[in-house]
Amino acid sequence: MKAGFEGSVDLLRIESEVVFNSIGYIYREFDGNRQHLSFDKYNRHVDFFAYHDSTRKIMILPQAKAICKPVYQNLNMISSLSLFEMEIDFNKVGQICAEYLGAWFRKISSKVNAVGLVGNQIQDDDNFKKFRRLGEFSNVTVPWLFDGISHPIMITKSCAVVLQRDYRNNQSLELALALDVFDKVLSKCWSVKQKRRGEREIDMPVEP
Repeated sequence: MKAGFEGSVDLLRIESEVVFNSIGYIYREFDGNRQHLSFDKYNRHVDFFAYHDSTRKIMILPQAKAICKPVYQNLNMISSLSLFEMEIDFNKVGQICAEYLGAWFRKISSKVNAVGLVGNQIQDDDNFKKFRRLGEFSNVTVPWLFDGISHPIMITKSCAVVLQRDYRNNQSLELALALDVFDKVLSKCWSVKQKRRGEREIDMPVEP
């Protein structure tokens, strides 16, 4: 751990084993014979840096959802941290963010699982209003103004903040943007996720 990495933010190195449910096959040589082996899951070792802010009481895992979820479960089992999954109330987000550059909706009908819109000021479009009435948000993309510069930011139902540009060469800006979104939106619009009885989580391809 690197304490005081950026103000109240500490830098943590995360190493974990993640199980991926995926069907595939491999070939191997055994006693001079080539064998075909199929599998329906596999383990992957992940090694990355995460951020822990003791003041805001949050942990930021800069990875895809497929990695974050099992890592979160592993951390709760082996660490002294008490972590909770959060979810966003998009009705409250709409009270803070007036303009949308993109939106994905799910549960539109019994035949349509998801539909997306991309453009400028799409909140004024009739299609946006129709899908908002029929379905529910999976994620939204908003223009985020930071230090006088606009950055497109996606906010997902599971509280992920997805930066739409490449900030790998400016880690401080990347972290500052995520924390700014947290301070102004997430902290005002989120709550602990309550698992519904019989609920089966479906990872939509539109949500990181």
